[in-house]
Order: sequence, then structure tokens, then C-alpha cells
Amino acid sequence: MYWTRGQRIGGGRYEIVDELGQGGFGLTYKAKHLDLDSFCVIKAIGAWLRKQPNYNRFVERFRDEGKQLAQLAQEKPHPHIVRVFDLFREPHQNYPGFEIDCLVMDFIAGETLEMEVHQRGKLPETEAVRYVRQIGDALIEVHKRGLLHWDVTPMNIMIRPQKEAVLIDFGIAGDCPPSSFSRKFGNEAFAPYEQLMLGKREKQCDIYTLGASLYYGVTQQVPTLSNARKLDNERLIEPIQYASISSQVNDAILWAMALEPEKRPQSMEEWLGSFSGEEEDDLSSDKGVDYRRLQHLLQQQQWREADIETAERMLKVTGKEKRGCLDTEDIDNFPCTDLRTIDRLWVKYSKGQWGFSVQKKIYQSLGGRRESDLEILEKFGDRVGWCKDGEWMNYNDLAFPLSIRGHLPNMDWDIIGNAILFSRVETCRL
Repeated sequence: MYWTRGQRIGGGRYEIVDELGQGGFGLTYKAKHLDLDSFCVIKAIGAWLRKQPNYNRFVERFRDEGKQLAQLAQEKPHPHIVRVFDLFREPHQNYPGFEIDCLVMDFIAGETLEMEVHQRGKLPETEAVRYVRQIGDALIEVHKRGLLHWDVTPMNIMIRPQKEAVLIDFGIAGDCPPSSFSRKFGNEAFAPYEQLMLGKREKQCDIYTLGASLYYGVTQQVPTLSNARKLDNERLIEPIQYASISSQVNDAILWAMALEPEKRPQSMEEWLGSFSGEEEDDLSSDKGVDYRRLQHLLQQQQWREADIETAERMLKVTGKEKRGCLDTEDIDNFPCTDLRTIDRLWVKYSKGQWGFSVQKKIYQSLGGRRESDLEILEKFGDRVGWCKDGEWMNYNDLAFPLSIRGHLPNMDWDIIGNAILFSRVETCRL
């Protein structure tokens, strides 16, 4: 153990609350960010690794990938990826001149997927697949940056109280020896042999591990070790023999867990595409807001009611129900997760005709910017059917025609506020 409860590190910014665990690459702590008065998680490289011949290269990669993850969190925050927001070095108490590299992430409340299954047993197929889709979508963004997670096990998938999955504790360990891989809870059972035996860093490693996590989620069984399959010809028992799951999900798991990497899906997108049928909507909310009624209204094409519900949900997110409107500060700080959820529902059920992201593109194509320009706003109103003969229409006179692109959401708010909202939509990368 490096640090004990109450000890302050990181220039006094963080106070240690508890040690969360120790793995092959280092130690993980729950801490308190004293300035922000909020909890966080600190991942520290293990001092025992300094004797490894490639230690310096490992530390360099740790810092480089940590910076990239922090940049990802800042530029394109993802609702299913833990936010990395700090990186620092802490002097080792027992080794003068030796510094411990530390990565700081948000603390995610909830249970790990491993604990969910331990407490509840086999998860329903639809629930388990929903979690995997969320994590898979997160990994697509990670892979786009040339990064890997390297440890997408049930212990590193957090399930929030709202039943949303979040990917935590990035391995960032490409140059460490395979023998350093954590053995807690049988992590080896979730990794492909080329990662364990050869230390390879490929996207197919994450695909295998996520497939193995889905295997565990629907069966409550740890899959056969890939090393045993490779070296001893042990067979992987099909998950359908343990649980009542569809042949589609059974086949998807087996495809992801194919022993040889070239026989697995070659991208996360390809694998997620194997789950055919209507994809379950992601109703994530950073504020615990329930979007099921909005989802239902949009499914039933009750456009006016859905528009009103959108306004009510946005007021709920910001705690402005009594006031009945949002100001600039509310919009500028509106959670990207919730904005993304609302936008995706509108875009999906209008078949791409409506949504904040659609409106933003129209507004920007007219030269619109954050600083509202009345002439451009009027052109925008004409384009999306909010104006008639140069006059702004009364909300009750709107016909909600699906043929007019960008017509909704309208929400009967101040038109000038839309310029601010579109700026937030741009910031959230919708």
C-alpha cells in the first residue's frame, strides 16, 4: 500500500479515502477532490514494475494514453466511458527520487457487472445485451483514437443505479509483461490467449473480452480459459447450454470468443451489428431523469405531446420546473448525456427529419453562430416552418408536418435561446 486513509497527495488536491484494489499494473484508490468536494478514483502504477526492463516505455505509454483519454473526455464526452481528468506524479515515500505516475478518473456510483451477476444471478438477455451495446459503443470511440482498454472484464464495467453501463479502469498496459495481467476473479478467463501469452495489442482483444463478459452476464459462468483452449484443446462450452438465450446471442458470443483473432469480428462495429433487430434505445441521464414517456410518445408519433414532454424533461434536468424556462447558464451547462439521449430519440423516430442535431446543421448552413442574429434566426424560422409570411407563428398553429426538416423540437421557447442551444449541441458533438 502506498497511501493510507486521510493522506493527501497530488499537491494536496486529493485526500485518500480507501484502497479499492490491487492488480498486476498497480493500485487503485477512492479519493476526494478537495477543491471540487467530490469523489474520484486514482490509478497508480505499481512500484514493483520498476524492475521490469521495459518500465520506462510502459510509463511513457501510461502517460501518453492517459492524456489521450483526458482529451477524449474533454472533446467528445461519452456517457459510457469514465471521465479521465487529471494526471500527476507523486514522490514515493520509501524511494527518494522515484515518482509514482497517477491517473485520476470520476468515481462511478453503482455495482460492477460482476457484482450484479453475483447478487442477481443470470441477467435477462435483453439487459445484458443492452449493457454490452453501451460498452461496445464506448469502445468504438476508444479504438478510433488508436487506444485499447485491454481489460473489459465484468469488474471494469460499472452499472449505475439507473441501469446504465460505464467502462472504467483502463488497462493502459501494453508494454508490461503478460504475466502482470491481474488474476483477481479469474481475469485470465476473459482474455484471449494472444494477449495473455504474447502481450499483443489488437482491437480483437477487446472484442474477445467483451464477448466473454457477455458470456458471464447471461450464464453466471466464467468461460474456459483461452490458454487451456489453445494449449490443451479444452472446449468452450456454448453459453446456450447454461442459459435460455437466443441462438443469435449465443452465436454472437461464440464469434467474439473465437480462439484465433482472424476468426473474430475485425471491428467492434461489425460485432455489434450481429445483434439484429431493433436496437434498444439508450435512455441515459446524468441527472436520473426518466425518458421512457418521451420514447413512447415518439414511438406513437404523438409529435405535439412529445414536444411538450421534451420541454418538461429539460426543465427536470436543470431543476427549473417551477420557473418554466431555461436561461443561458442552464443551457451552457446542460448535460451532454441528456442532450444526446433526447436528440437520438427525436432523430430515430422521425427517421432523421427532426432533432437538435438536425436543427443545428440547418442553422449553421445559414451562417448562424452562438451570437444570435435576428435576420439569420428569421431565415431559420422560415426554413423549419416556424414562420409564415415573415411572421412567427403561434405555437398552437404549428401543424407538425414531418415533411419539414428540422421542424421539431420547438418547445415554444424564446427563439433567441435556440442559438445558445445549438452552441451547446455543437459542444456536445451531436
